[in-house]
Amino acid sequence: MVTIQYIDYEIAHNIIEQRTLRAGYKSIDDLVKVKGFPVNKFEIIRLYLTLN
Repeated sequence: MVTIQYIDYEIAHNIIEQRTLRAGYKSIDDLVKVKGFPVNKFEIIRLYLTLN
């Protein structure tokens, strides 16, 4: 995940931690609730993400 532009180690860690606490994400849009997530870059980042 840290290979995605604008996602550093700390944000990746927070995304994984929240995924565990929430038992997964229902939507990619849920990522904007993660601490430190660069909301202003969301439209760019979402191009590189999938939800399984």
